[in-house]
Amino acid sequence: MVVQTLPIQTSEKHYTKDQFFDLSRFFDMTYQYELREGLIYKMPPPSMLPSMIAARIIVYIGNYLLEHDIGHLTGADGAYELNNDNTLEPDVGFISYENQALAKETGFVPKAPDLAVEVISPYDSKSQTQDKAEVYLSAGTKLVWIVYPKSETVDVCRLTENKTMKITEMTKDDMLSGEDVLPDFTLAIKNVFAVKKTD
Repeated sequence: MVVQTLPIQTSEKHYTKDQFFDLSRFFDMTYQYELREGLIYKMPPPSMLPSMIAARIIVYIGNYLLEHDIGHLTGADGAYELNNDNTLEPDVGFISYENQALAKETGFVPKAPDLAVEVISPYDSKSQTQDKAEVYLSAGTKLVWIVYPKSETVDVCRLTENKTMKITEMTKDDMLSGEDVLPDFTLAIKNVFAVKKTD
């Protein structure tokens, strides 16, 4: 496996999801790895603030799932095989029991999540992350939230009826909805960013 020296490092050779899984046991676990369009991307661990924000979202959705036992919730180490060329690790992922009834002891989740949340880290590109959102949605994900710690905004991404991605930017004054993925779930965006900050 050849890995280029880039801010987000990528393999030169194309791999399938099965080859990616076979190689994963050799990865340096201080990094995160994804398969995007057949290329292996190596990413630094998330910095402190994005990690804290992702954890807050997990807590809110996790509390909802304690009352509404409708599926599985994963963190940044949970990989989903979207298709043969894409295995992605959202910072927060949710998949319903209808789509993945059993939690597997080994291997990645063999389907796309119903909800994927990507929290932007300093090294992330907005355009690349929006491209990832489109990959999620085209593989069957119903809802993608892209969270921007710096601007304290959230992009809500969905597919339109003509299969194009629609992005709705939401601010701290808005409320996130679980829509038909997490029925009756709401989350005030200001609570997503209510992280104690020190100088």
